[in-house]
Amino acid sequence: MDLYYEDYASNTDFYTLNDFIFQTGSAYAAMLQQEYDLKRAEMRADRQEDYVTFSHDWLQTQTIQITKSKEEGDYYLLKQKPMSFPFDKWDIGIQNIFPIGAKFTKELIRDSIDKAWQDDLLPSTKNVFWSLIQNKVIVRCNSSIISPPPFIRVIYVPEISEDLEIPNSRNAAITTAVISMMRKIVDEGHLVKTTNNQNKNPNPVSESDRNLLNP
Repeated sequence: MDLYYEDYASNTDFYTLNDFIFQTGSAYAAMLQQEYDLKRAEMRADRQEDYVTFSHDWLQTQTIQITKSKEEGDYYLLKQKPMSFPFDKWDIGIQNIFPIGAKFTKELIRDSIDKAWQDDLLPSTKNVFWSLIQNKVIVRCNSSIISPPPFIRVIYVPEISEDLEIPNSRNAAITTAVISMMRKIVDEGHLVKTTNNQNKNPNPVSESDRNLLNP
């Protein structure tokens, strides 16, 4: 019987804690993408040229100290990466960046890494520009009288990770979505568990449900 269970798994044996974690992350990403698409559609309908903003319950903050490097320039290393969205060229996963401990208190100006070369051609200002590369916030000043702040406060929508905290206001909706997705997989019933052992299973792609084989 032990050998039998190594080759087959029932529907109720399919899910593990990792499956729930994966489906929760999928539901979180789907809800964010849905809100992003909705607001993009509204902006296009109104012919607005602006960045998509999210309600405050999606947002988290982190405070980061500057890193100075002769090779890479000045940057801030994020503790947690922001969410990314398809076709987004402005890194709207980061909503705002504010200086801490600097002589100026103006919000840092969003920039695109592809257009950063234009900053040197602009008239001297007291602005600090930022752009995102992976988990680094790159900053540039186009005036010698301004230097990047020693610390920044980043307001962002966090990506899916082990440190992700689901907003309390979204718990019920995400839980419902996860249960619905997992019940749908069970109800379909044919693909039960991906093979993860060295047994010679009848189906080379996936293990079969013994209840379906012996109705």
